[in-house]
Amino acid sequence: MFTFYVFVALFSISHCHDHISANRVHPLDCTKYYTCAGNKEFEKIETCATKDDKPTYFDASSKECVTTLPMNQNCIENTTYTPKGVVEMEGDMPMYRVGSGSRAIIWNYAIQGFANMRQRQISDMISDLGYQVIIPDYYRGDRWSSHSWDPVKFAKFMNKHTNWTNLKEDVDKRILPYARRHNATKFFTVGTCWGSYMTIRLSSYPEFLGGVSLHPSHSGMMASLRENETAIMEAVRSPQLFLVASTDHNNTKPNGLDQRVLGDLMKGIEVYPPGVPHGWTIGGNLNEPLVLSSTKKAIGAMYTFLASLDDNEAGAPRKCETSNGCLVYANFFLILFAFLFMYLE
Repeated sequence: MFTFYVFVALFSISHCHDHISANRVHPLDCTKYYTCAGNKEFEKIETCATKDDKPTYFDASSKECVTTLPMNQNCIENTTYTPKGVVEMEGDMPMYRVGSGSRAIIWNYAIQGFANMRQRQISDMISDLGYQVIIPDYYRGDRWSSHSWDPVKFAKFMNKHTNWTNLKEDVDKRILPYARRHNATKFFTVGTCWGSYMTIRLSSYPEFLGGVSLHPSHSGMMASLRENETAIMEAVRSPQLFLVASTDHNNTKPNGLDQRVLGDLMKGIEVYPPGVPHGWTIGGNLNEPLVLSSTKKAIGAMYTFLASLDDNEAGAPRKCETSNGCLVYANFFLILFAFLFMYLE
């Protein structure tokens, strides 16, 4: 009788494992292979196993388990890219949207504006992880396109497009309603260069669970606009990650103003080495090995941080659980009962 109970318990555990591996619907899409140049493939291993209390993934290149998310940023390239999302209008405001689901990332662009293809490519990559990504066109088709630096023209451009009263109206009346109509209930935000200003501003909203600022420009912008950076940072309510070029403002670097104000909400600041230019992820020359490796590293850091903000949905499960219920805990008690039954016999 004891042997029978143990057999039933072990069979049930095995069945639970097989059910998860074969049928679980997971935000990371457990069945997807990320195939890129050089035949780099990553496949999610959907088991109950963890390594150092972290979910594990299979790296088909090294043939080993790793604890980082599938790195489809290896697909980033310098060539012409065809986005897989759609452009839709919300009133007079264009929106690029890709992916679906309840978790939405509001991507805030740099001064090059709405049409930058690499930001759309990265957004498409992020959508593969179970997010919908929305890029609002704050500038309504405008962009900074001057190849020669003219501080007067640039100041005029910045003042035109960085008016928080107008931007807040875009957020409240266009961006959030548009996202909610597409089933968004949880919000995250990413900003590049100029977009870090919007990332910081959006992170004061209770709906937003966290923000990532890549090569941020908000410190210099707030100073030129005569805004109080300390007060704006004090309004931030969610965890932040900064990925910073060596030439970026000191306020955004370790022990700078922003970290001092944010305290525990500042979850990480990564400063990239000299030779990695400001704006590298969305405008750097990917034919340069340092820029290419730094772009892949930054995208990977962003992936990992976003997953950590909503671990139960964005990350791999920490324990066996499926929509039909996992029997692991029940089987523990079944085995315990078997031992007790044997003792009473």
